[in-house]
Parts: sequence; C-alpha cells; structure tokens
Amino acid sequence: MRKLIICADDFGMSKGVNEAILLTYKMGVATDTSLLVNGPEFLDSVRLIKENKMSVGLHVNLTSYSPVLPVKKVKTLCKEDKFNKPDLVNWDYSFLSKANPNEIEKEIWAQFKLFRKKLGFLPSHLNSHKCEHGDPAVLRVIKDIAIKFKIPVRIPYWKFKPNYAAEAELRRSGVIMPDNLAPVDFYEGFNIDLNTIDVFVKSLPHGVTEIIAMPGFVDEELLKVTEYQWQRARTLALMVEPEFKEKLKKVKVKLISFNDLRTEKLNKSISTTC
Repeated sequence: MRKLIICADDFGMSKGVNEAILLTYKMGVATDTSLLVNGPEFLDSVRLIKENKMSVGLHVNLTSYSPVLPVKKVKTLCKEDKFNKPDLVNWDYSFLSKANPNEIEKEIWAQFKLFRKKLGFLPSHLNSHKCEHGDPAVLRVIKDIAIKFKIPVRIPYWKFKPNYAAEAELRRSGVIMPDNLAPVDFYEGFNIDLNTIDVFVKSLPHGVTEIIAMPGFVDEELLKVTEYQWQRARTLALMVEPEFKEKLKKVKVKLISFNDLRTEKLNKSISTTC
C-alpha cells in the first residue's frame, strides 16, 4: 500500500508560518510538522501544538538564529551571538567540519531536551533545518537519539539529491525511516502545481514516502528571517486547494504521520520477535 507523510517544516519561524502550518494540519493535508525550538515564534508554536494535539518532530537547527545553549559553550558553531550561516548557493557547510564535535552534540541534545521540557512528549521524528543531519558529526548524534528513544528520522539528502551514505548508515543501525523521500527539487524549486501533483501521486512508489512542505503566510516577520517568502505562500495556496487532497484519494494514497509510522514499525518488530 502507498502511504504519504506530508511534513510542514519550520514551525516556530514566524506567526505567519505557524498559522499556515496549523491551517494545513487542521485540513488534514499536513500530517506532521517539525519545530524550531530556537525559532523566533517557538512559544507561540508550543501553544498551538498543545491546543491542537499535533504530531510534531524536532527540526534540529545549527545554521539559523541563536543556539539554545549559551554561546560560550558552542563558540565553534557561532559568529558573535548567532549560528554560522552556510553558503546555500554552493551548499558549503564546511564550518560544521571545523566545529568541535562535542559542541555539536551538546547543542543537539539541548534542543531535544528543550522540546521535551516544553511539550512533555517525544518528537514524532527528527530532521534538520538545512539538511545538517547528513554531516557525519550531526548524523552520529541524531542516530544516537533515534536509537535510544526509537524515534523516526527523515531520510538525509544533499544538494537536492539523496545522501545514500548517510541513509545507509541509519538503516544499518535499525533507525526507523520512511521508505522514500520525494525528490527535494520537487518542492525546493517551487515549480509545483496541481498537474505536477497529479503526475507525482500517480507514480508514487509502494511503502511510505515523505513530502517536505514549507507553507506560510507572508508577513513582516517572515521577510526578516528567510529568503523563502512568496514561495511559502504559493505552497500554502496549493495545499489548501480542495483538488490537492482529492487527487490523493483518487489514487488510494493513505495519509499518515511519523507517529503512525513509528507505531507501525514498533508493532511489526514486536510481532516478528514473538
């Protein structure tokens, strides 16, 4: 059977993004979301998550805003009071390889602990803001948390292509993951429309596939924190289009969350060992 997780990223980035994610979640289009615990509107997103009992993962972030830990404890990751920014045009994340691995580990664990402290439950899954979890130093910590708490992880990718080495390491270690990730250029290019969706869902492979979505209402706050602005509004407009969900129904694609995936995999594991 073909199953689809539609995960809305960047919860906590701005109130406009928060409102858009909540709207698509309530409509049953977004089935999961991921939370920036160091985002400008983190506390607003925590309130919305609690009020609406949302399935939400941790959006590990080592590239935007300020760290959760005091800067002096993660100074190799920072410039002044903010994280070092990657060169997204050239996908240059070399600063991560120069950072102290112990500082990377401490900051990721601090974000994980803050998530649990504020929400009172485990993340539905783990992913990262700018694909950082494909980096070996980041991947190691993500893998450790995932194994310890049996939390699913997004399939890593790099330069809009699958990161086969990182994915293989996670699968070898028994980490729960979807079977497929929709091609990253599918949404990063923001060329999608209903016709594109139609072609995509008809060719969807069997198993569980994740689509990453970044819906948002454009407001002054959003304009200050990201270059992806109007693209988020376009994604939102597509997701709330009634025909979007109808196309999924016509080809018998089941929408699930990462929590559903986790439950399914753990139950299967128990039945196999009995």
